[in-house]
Amino acid sequence: DPDVLSSALNGLAVAFKYNHQLHQSLEAYKAALIASERATPLLRSRVYAGAASMFASSGLKQEAFRLIGLAYEHFPAHPENDPYFSSADNGLFMLAYYKGLLYLALEQPGEAMLAFESYKHLTDVQTVPERNRLEILNHQGQTAILLGDLDVYRSCLEKGVVGALAI
Repeated sequence: DPDVLSSALNGLAVAFKYNHQLHQSLEAYKAALIASERATPLLRSRVYAGAASMFASSGLKQEAFRLIGLAYEHFPAHPENDPYFSSADNGLFMLAYYKGLLYLALEQPGEAMLAFESYKHLTDVQTVPERNRLEILNHQGQTAILLGDLDVYRSCLEKGVVGALAI
């Protein structure tokens, strides 16, 4: 089943990423890309977005931009109609998140900040899971440090702490 396989490989790639095993994450994303060719558009979009970030981290800039473009292109107009919607952990907020990570990997913090902020204009912020919103906020704080904007960093840190305690 290409849907189950691409979703599982995507999850494996994310687990490797969080364990700082970037080579293994990249390899899992490569396998997920192949499996997702026949997956639903929502799952395919999610794989493209995550892979784009990992490809950027691996120095594959052109491929990273191609993949993030495909992630947006394949994102369905009505993701709630996808049979895997409730388990896909994907929305336009995640595309913005991965686009931000892509730019961070390419050492373009100004573009990263714009990407992280873009989710607020792409989707109903109320529908973004709190853990995802906080993850974006944490990366915005990291980006603010790179930009030398300590006021934005402080704001992100304070909001992040409040959110973490609430969770």
